[in-house]
Amino acid sequence: MRPEVTSVYIPVKTQDYRFLAVLLSVFGHGLLLGAVLYFHSEPPPPPMQTVLISPEDLSQLQEQVKAKQQNNTKHTDQGYTDQSDTEQNLNQNQAENLPPPNPETAKIMQEIAQKEAEFQAKQAQLAKQVDEQHKAEQQRIVNELNQQLAEEQQTLREYAAAKNRIDEIEANLRADMERARDEIQRRVDEKRIRIESKNIATDGQSLAKNSSSLSNNLPNNNLPNNHPQDANNEPKPRAKNEANFANYLNQIQTIIDNNWHPPTNSNGKKLTVQFSISPSGVISNIRVQGSGDEVFKNSLKKAVQSSSPLPPPPADAYEEFRYNQFTFIAD
Repeated sequence: MRPEVTSVYIPVKTQDYRFLAVLLSVFGHGLLLGAVLYFHSEPPPPPMQTVLISPEDLSQLQEQVKAKQQNNTKHTDQGYTDQSDTEQNLNQNQAENLPPPNPETAKIMQEIAQKEAEFQAKQAQLAKQVDEQHKAEQQRIVNELNQQLAEEQQTLREYAAAKNRIDEIEANLRADMERARDEIQRRVDEKRIRIESKNIATDGQSLAKNSSSLSNNLPNNNLPNNHPQDANNEPKPRAKNEANFANYLNQIQTIIDNNWHPPTNSNGKKLTVQFSISPSGVISNIRVQGSGDEVFKNSLKKAVQSSSPLPPPPADAYEEFRYNQFTFIAD
C-alpha cells in the first residue's frame, strides 16, 4: 500500500512591482505615439533655387520657353498624323485582304435592303393614314359641336318665341277676364238697380194702399191716384215681373245658403260666386273668388253644385238670370 500524502498550501507574499509596470506602460504609449507622428507627417518640400534676373533676360527666357512649347506641339501633331496614317493603311490592307463578296450574300443583303425600304414605306403610309384619320375625327367632333350649338341656339329661340306667345296669350286672357268681369258687374248692377226699383215700387204700392185707406176714412175723397192700376185693381205687368225677379233671386240665395257648410274658424270671411243657369235650372260655369284658402272656396263651390238643379227661372225673364253673382259671408 502506498502511504497517504497530505498537501498543505501555505501562501507566500511576493514582492510588488507596481512602479515598474506603470513605467513600462508609459514608455509603450510614447513609442506608439512617436511612430504615428513619424509615419503620418509629410516630408518637407525640396529647396528651390532663386535667381534674380533683369527684364532683358526675362524676355529672352520667355521666348525660349515659347519656342520649346511650339516644338513640343509640332512633335505631338506629327505623332497624331503618323498614327492616323498608320490606322488608314491598316484598314486598307485589311480591306484588300478580305475575300471577294459571295453572290448569295450580296443577293440576301439586297433583299434585306429592299424589305427594309418597303417596311419604311409602309410605316410612312400608316403614319399618313393615322394622321388623316386623326384630322377627320377632329373635324367630325368640331362639326358635331357646331351642330349641337346650332340646335341649342334654335331651341333657345323657340323657347323665347313660345314665352312671348305665352305672355301674349296671358295678356289676352287677362283682358278677356277683365271684360267678362266688367260685363258680369254691369249685369249685377242692373239687377241691383231693378231690385231697388222693385223695392221702391213695393213701397209705393204700400203707400198707395195706405193713402187709399186714409182717403176712404176722410169725408172728402179727392186725393189723386199716383199708382196706376188696371181694371182689376192689380199692379201693371212690369211691377209684377220685378217682384218675380226679386223673389227668384232670394230663392236662389236661400237654397245655396242652406247647402253651404263653411269650415270652422271662417266666420266673417266673404266669398263671391259667379255661375250660369240654364232654362231648366242647371248650374254651370261656377267660379268662386274672395278671401280664404282653397278649402273655404271649395266649400261654397260644392254648395252651389249641390243646389243644382235650381227651380227654373221665369220664362219671360230668362235672360235676366242667365249670368248670376252672389256674395256670401260665413257665420
